[in-house]
Amino acid sequence: MASPDMEFAGRLSTTIGAIYDCALDPGQWETAIAAIKDLVQSHYVGLHFFDFRTKTSNLGFTIGAEEPYKSSIVTTYGPMWALLSGMERWQIARPYRLRDVVDLNEFENSRFYREWVEPQGSWDYLGMVALRNGSRIVLNSYGRLKNDGNFSEQNFSVLKLIAPHIVRMVNISDVLDLKTLQSDTAEAALNSLSSGVILLAGNGKLIFANRAAEAMFAKGNHIRTQNGDVSPVEDVAKAAFQSALAAALPNSSTTPRASSVAMVSRLNAGAIANVLPVQSSSNSRRLAPFAAKVAIFVQEPNVPMASPLQAFADLYSLTPSEHRVLAAMMQGHDAAAVSDVLGSTLPTVRSHIKHTLEKTGTSRQADLLSLVARSMPPSMV
Repeated sequence: MASPDMEFAGRLSTTIGAIYDCALDPGQWETAIAAIKDLVQSHYVGLHFFDFRTKTSNLGFTIGAEEPYKSSIVTTYGPMWALLSGMERWQIARPYRLRDVVDLNEFENSRFYREWVEPQGSWDYLGMVALRNGSRIVLNSYGRLKNDGNFSEQNFSVLKLIAPHIVRMVNISDVLDLKTLQSDTAEAALNSLSSGVILLAGNGKLIFANRAAEAMFAKGNHIRTQNGDVSPVEDVAKAAFQSALAAALPNSSTTPRASSVAMVSRLNAGAIANVLPVQSSSNSRRLAPFAAKVAIFVQEPNVPMASPLQAFADLYSLTPSEHRVLAAMMQGHDAAAVSDVLGSTLPTVRSHIKHTLEKTGTSRQADLLSLVARSMPPSMV
C-alpha cells in the first residue's frame, strides 16, 4: 500500500504532466485546471485575463463559480479586484495569500467583498500572476468557501511547487493568442503611433487600445468606451459605425469586409474610423480571450498619449495605497466612490489624496489628474 507521501508525489507528478500537455493541446487546460484544483484543495480555480489600459477582463477557464457570479467577475468585479489587490505590482510566479495583498478589515468593507465574495459564501484566497505582457495580466486564482476554512500552509506550499510549471505553460501554450501583439516590441510600436489603434474580440468587446486611442477615449470628443463597448459619441455616426462593425466581424453567411466611418466631434473636425477585419489563423486557440477579430484605426489630429500609472507612482514615490487611490481617481471615481470600491474609510482616502498632492507638488485634485495626463512621452506624428 502506497504511503501518503508517495500518493501525493504521484498526484503532483500527474498534475504537472497535465499542465505540460497544454503546450500541445490548449483544450487540455480544463483537465489541468481540475487537477490543480484538487491538489490545492480549492473550491474555486480560474484563469483570469486583465488589461489595465482598457480596464477590461475576461475569464479563460474556471471551475467552481456559478452564475451570476461567473459573468459578473468579468463585467464588474474582476477589474475591481485588480484595483483592490494592487495586482499590477505582483511578482510573476509568486503565490499570494489574501492577507498578503489587502488589509482584511478594508477588504470586508469593500464593494467587491459585499457584492461578490460574501453572497457566495467565499472567504479565503490564493492567487498568482502567471503572465505579464505590457498592460495585460493572466491571473491564476483559487478560492475556498467560509465553511471549508482557510487555505493551510500545505495548500500554499503545493501552489508554490506547481507555480513555475503553470507560468511556463501559460507562456508556451500561447494562451493569449493575440497575434497582432506577440511581443512587447510590437506593442511599443503601436503605442508610438499618433493614430488610435483599437482591437475588438469576436463579441465586439474591447480587448486592446493603444495609448493614442486611450487619449481619445479620455477626451470623449468623438469616440468612447463603456463596459467594453466602443461607439461614437455623437448619435449621427452610431448607425454607420455599428454597420461597419457588423460587416467586419466574422459571419457564417458573409465575408468580413472593411469600411470607413466619419465621426464628427464636439470640438473639432472629428476623425475617420477605418474598421478592418482581422484574419484568424486556421489553428486558432479555443482559449483566446484577447484574440482580435476587428481592428479600428482612428485618424485625428495629434493628441498626447496616456502615461503608465505605475511609472508615475514610482517617479513620485507613491505608496501602494496612494497608487491604488490614484488609479481609482483616474477611472473617474471621487473620494466617496474610491472609499466604497477600496473598502477604506473616507478619511483614509482623503489622507492618501492629501499625501499624493504633497508629493507631486499639486494643490488640487484637478491639477493632480492633469499632471498624470501630461507625464507622458510626446506622440509621434
